[in-house]
Amino acid sequence: MFLMADNRLNLADNLLLPLISICIPTYQRPDLLAEALESCFAQTYAQFEIVIGDDSQDVDTEQLIARYESAHPGRIRYERHVPSLGQNRNVNDLFARAQGGRLLLLHDDDRLLPNALADLAKLWEALPTLDAAFGKQILIEHDGRPTVEERTKALNDGYHRVAANAGRQSIPVVAGLQRMFPNDGFLVTTELARTIGYRSMEEIGHACDTDFGLRLCAAARDIWFLDEFTMQYRLTGESISKYAIVAPYTYDMLAALRVPSAAESMLGEARREIAPSAVSGFTQLGQPKRAWQVFQSSDYPLRKRFSARGIYHLLLIAKSFFAKH
Repeated sequence: MFLMADNRLNLADNLLLPLISICIPTYQRPDLLAEALESCFAQTYAQFEIVIGDDSQDVDTEQLIARYESAHPGRIRYERHVPSLGQNRNVNDLFARAQGGRLLLLHDDDRLLPNALADLAKLWEALPTLDAAFGKQILIEHDGRPTVEERTKALNDGYHRVAANAGRQSIPVVAGLQRMFPNDGFLVTTELARTIGYRSMEEIGHACDTDFGLRLCAAARDIWFLDEFTMQYRLTGESISKYAIVAPYTYDMLAALRVPSAAESMLGEARREIAPSAVSGFTQLGQPKRAWQVFQSSDYPLRKRFSARGIYHLLLIAKSFFAKH
């Protein structure tokens, strides 16, 4: 496994480093955005720019950024969108405006650890063909306090971010199928980020982060998981409330995905894992026919159909069908 060097870079070393663009889409959360910005300016890797796309309906964020621009001249490139672009178009606009050869997407409610850019960027020295790299997340409460260590461990274990999986991923798409690849905090080549891009709400609903990560992993030459903490992931109402509506879009993504033969069994496992939630989500979206198709598929095994949850889903399908007719 690649060993990280000392990250305490001196000024001369930092001036020779390639520029990294930290891209932050934001909406109506200036207090949390301030914490995200403070974490950026605490980086040991000094050659970065911060590119901000602001969809807020008021001027609070604009005023906050003006103060930071005064304190850190030339480091922030800010645009306020009137009218708002929406998350998908906002992120794509950030990718387009990024001037660095690599970029890091950071949600406005999350925070980087001081070592994040240095540790992730160092991986390109070990593997120049890298397209993307990411580390582990520390779970924090809405007020910024760390959660108990067991919850942070459960988060990373649940997404297969464990020591056994550290290093170069032999089949990059597996990092997407296992949801190892995070929604933000990853470092990626700007060229690939632009090529993959975020798809529209009409295409992918609220599953834009998952969709982007999965398609990026499927297209990448090389991806690296660093078994070190690089960021703090904040629990907010939004971050834990959308799964049921995300599931049907994710299921359709997986159903359309083509993977190497070595990853086909894992793709099937991913579809089976999400199929029950997809059935529920399709009924919520008013698509009982699609819910029925998933319910009858091999991704929803017969034994599960006759379980209490399966019967409940059958009732949801019937209710959704009669509501439409």
